Amino acid sequence: MKYENLSRIDQTKPAAEDAYVVVADVRGSTAAIKEGRYRDVNLAGAACVAAMRNVFSPLRVPYVFGGDGATFLVSAGDLDLCVHILRGVQELSQATLGLSLMVGYMSMKEIRAQGGDVHYGFLSWSTTEHLPYFRGNGISLAEATTKRLDAQIPSQEFGENANNANLEGLSCRLLPFKALRGRVLSILIEPSVEPKEEDAVFEEVFSVLKRGGPLSRLRPVSVMNERRPWLSSTWRSEAAIHSKGRGAVSHLAAQAKTIFESLVGTFLFRFNIKNPILGTPSEYTQEMLNQSDWIKMDGTLRLVVDLTAEEERELIQTLELLSVDKKVIYGLHASAATVMTCHFQSHVGHEHAHFIDGEGGGLSLAAVQLKQKKSILDLTLKAKRGL
Repeated sequence: MKYENLSRIDQTKPAAEDAYVVVADVRGSTAAIKEGRYRDVNLAGAACVAAMRNVFSPLRVPYVFGGDGATFLVSAGDLDLCVHILRGVQELSQATLGLSLMVGYMSMKEIRAQGGDVHYGFLSWSTTEHLPYFRGNGISLAEATTKRLDAQIPSQEFGENANNANLEGLSCRLLPFKALRGRVLSILIEPSVEPKEEDAVFEEVFSVLKRGGPLSRLRPVSVMNERRPWLSSTWRSEAAIHSKGRGAVSHLAAQAKTIFESLVGTFLFRFNIKNPILGTPSEYTQEMLNQSDWIKMDGTLRLVVDLTAEEERELIQTLELLSVDKKVIYGLHASAATVMTCHFQSHVGHEHAHFIDGEGGGLSLAAVQLKQKKSILDLTLKAKRGL
């Protein structure tokens, strides 16, 4: 997997003029994370991706998972169905997890009129499964705009939209992956240079990451720290969102199904029993680890990496120098482990993707730090203009 290609905009294509950037984001995610509900926040964000993947191939509707939400690049012809699906997730998230989901969109015409742009590309995990990514500042522009409006796609009455979203295959049954090398850092790196200079900035970051060996050594999930309990502490949330808020009977049925699948699945994995759903568990596990989005890009480089103390020092030193030179703004959050939320479709076609975040809401908290730095910079610039 050549993650370094994320730094090459010549590996991407420009978004079509009639395309739309669609944004889904958990409102109040920071407060929910502080209450210890970071797995629920991840589940709501991953539900958006799962619902879309169950209808659209990632090649047709590319996406990036952000921890507390997701962004999508959608053609004009697919926009209505995309909105229809996300309205369903919006309702399910509120009704079953108590998390309010903001959904909005912005056209590429509007993005480009405001000086933004979006390119998209794919890295291949397998012949059938791909990691989509975006380049350019258009995603952050769309996110900021839709969050300001925050009413572009209003929620309707409960009961009208829940069936829009098919969440089949969504689960969060693994325990956190404890750091093996040092600490897990969730890092957001946003370039603040001209578009033609962004490649060089990202290349410098990847150069530092590769200094001690292949990038794969930094992947925070491996067979060494993968732990599959008989029943995860997140099972109630998983059952709740699959119940679709249809009442007590549906909720109990979803709980029974989740418990049964967890127990049977753990038994199959523990004894590596080949089965028609997952195939050979050990082979599936390796695919699962390989098909995890621990490095992702939506114009901002998003990393969840397991670093030694020396690697952490070198990376932060590089980011500080780039920050002083006004080439990047970055945010980070350190944790002791990594968490994974899964979407499984088929082992035969290797169709499954696994969404990574730092324990405790790492990506969301790194985003908070990044936004704080941007606010300070904005205030400083305004103060200078006032002199």
